[in-house]
Amino acid sequence: MNPKVTIITGLWDLKRGDIEGWGKRDFQTYKDKFFELLKSPVQMAIFIPESLREEVEKVRQKFPTKIYIKELRDFKLYNPFFKQINKIRNDEKWVSQAGWLAESPQAQLEYYNPMMMSKMMMVNEIATNNPFSSEYFYWIDGGLSATVHQGYFNHDDVFNVLPSYSD
Repeated sequence: MNPKVTIITGLWDLKRGDIEGWGKRDFQTYKDKFFELLKSPVQMAIFIPESLREEVEKVRQKFPTKIYIKELRDFKLYNPFFKQINKIRNDEKWVSQAGWLAESPQAQLEYYNPMMMSKMMMVNEIATNNPFSSEYFYWIDGGLSATVHQGYFNHDDVFNVLPSYSD
């Protein structure tokens, strides 16, 4: 474990399983991939709703972890541009920019864009508070192991060598 590195991540049920079209995905799939990521032996700052706390604590009990409770509805206040983001999302001119956009989670889900656009604010919050006295802070999407094999995180030590690629 590299004490200079803090991985920041989070997971919320954005209701992607309720939409229609190619962007529909079940939350349990995201949750399974999230828990694969959480098994990584690194310092983590994790943003989650209270409903996931117990499970996250159980998975992370062996590793340095700081949990930040952020409910989905909190993005309305956390992201100061929440209303403007959703005004754009509901604008037909924006939706009609590309044929795929109307069926996308970006267009269909109220919290998708505000959450995505809040990631840098969450990284800033952790870098400012610096709970592990780290030098490097990286946001890693909670579902990353859906496209990147979890072995990279748990066996190949990828997180610990990130600083050598960051300077």
